Amino acid sequence: MPVAPGTPRTATGSRLAVALLAYVAAITAVVTLLPFQFAIPSQPRVMLTGGLVDVLANVALFLPLGFLYGVARQDADVPPHKIALMALAVSASIESIQIFEVTRYASLSDVIANGAGAYIGAVLQQRLSRRIAMDAKTVGRLSLELPLMGLVYLLIPLLWLDGLAGAESASLLWPLFALGLFGASLLAATQRHHFGPHHRMSREMMAGVACAWFLVGAFPGLAARASIVLFVMLAAVGAFVWVRSADQTRARSINRRFESRALSEGAPFYGAYLLLLVAPTTAGLAPSWRWSIGFGMTPGVDAETVLRIVEMVAAFTLLGYMLAEFRGRLEARFWDGAPHIALWSGTVALMAEVLEGFRIDGGASALGWVVLVGAALYGSWIYHLQRAHVRRLLGRG
Repeated sequence: MPVAPGTPRTATGSRLAVALLAYVAAITAVVTLLPFQFAIPSQPRVMLTGGLVDVLANVALFLPLGFLYGVARQDADVPPHKIALMALAVSASIESIQIFEVTRYASLSDVIANGAGAYIGAVLQQRLSRRIAMDAKTVGRLSLELPLMGLVYLLIPLLWLDGLAGAESASLLWPLFALGLFGASLLAATQRHHFGPHHRMSREMMAGVACAWFLVGAFPGLAARASIVLFVMLAAVGAFVWVRSADQTRARSINRRFESRALSEGAPFYGAYLLLLVAPTTAGLAPSWRWSIGFGMTPGVDAETVLRIVEMVAAFTLLGYMLAEFRGRLEARFWDGAPHIALWSGTVALMAEVLEGFRIDGGASALGWVVLVGAALYGSWIYHLQRAHVRRLLGRG
C-alpha cells in the first residue's frame, strides 16, 4: 500500500544510512587507528604527502562510504560534493586523532584521498541510478535485488579486515579468497537470474564489476605486500563470475525470487571462510582447551588481537544479514525473526568459540559469544532497514 502521508520521504533512507555508515565507519576507524597506542607526542607527526599505494588505499577505504550513502539516500538526491565534504570532515577527525597514535603519522594527502574516494563512490552511484532510471520497470525489478546487493556492499569492510590480518603470510589469505568467491557467487547469481535476462549487463561486464569490487576490498590490505597474490585472486574471481553467470537453461524470463537460491549457492564459500577464520592450525594448537569471561586469555591488547575481534564481529554481522534474507519473505518485522536469528547465530557462535578455545593465541570467551550474537542481530536489523527502504522506493510501504 502507499506510504502514509505523515511519513517523511527520507525516513527509511535516513535510518538505513545511519545503520550502514555506523558499520562501515566503525571498521574504517579500526583500520585507520590501529594499534590504539595513544600518547601525547613531543612534536606533531604530520606529513603533507604519502606514497602512491597509501593514497590509492585511502581512496579505496572511503569509496564504499560514498557509494553506500548515495544508495541509502538516493530518494533525497544528495549531491556528490556534499558527500565528499562530509567525508573530508570525518577523515580530518581521524587524522587529527592519529597525531596521538605513537606508530602513525597524520597526512594531508590521506584526507584528500578519503574525500576523493567518497566523491568517486557517490558519482558512481548517481550515474548508475540515472542509467537504471531510464527504464521504470528496471527500477522496480532492480529494487528487489537491493537487499542481496547490500550483502555484497557489506562484504567490502570484511575484505579490508581479512586482508590486513592475513597480508603478512600467504597461508593466511585463504579466508580472503573464500570471501571473494562468496561475493562472486552472489554477483554471478544476479547476472544469471536478473541482469542477463533483462539485457542490462553482459557476462564480461559483470566479471569486470566483480574484479573491481574485490579490488576495492582487498587492495588496502594486500597492495603493499602481496601484489602478485592480489592479481591472481582478481583473475580467479573474474573467471569464476564469468563461468557461473552463464545462462545454462537459456530461459530469458526474470526470476524475482532467486535470493534464497543465490544465498544457498554462496553459503558453502562463507562457511569455508568462517571455518578457516576460527579453526586452529597444528602450529597454533593450545595444549588444552581454555576459556574466559572476557576476550581471550592473552594479557594486553595488540593490533592483531583487535583485528581478529573486529573481523569476527563483522563476519557475524553479515551472517545475521544472510539469515534474515533467507526468511525475508516470511517475516514482516525485525522482531518476528529475532529469535530465529539469535538461535542460529548463537549456535554458530558457540561452535566458533569452542574452536577458539583450542587456539594458542586465543581462547573461548563468554563475552565474545554475546557480542557475536548481538552482531548477527544488528546485521538482521540492517537487512530489515534495507528492505523497508526498498518498499518505500517502490511505493508499497
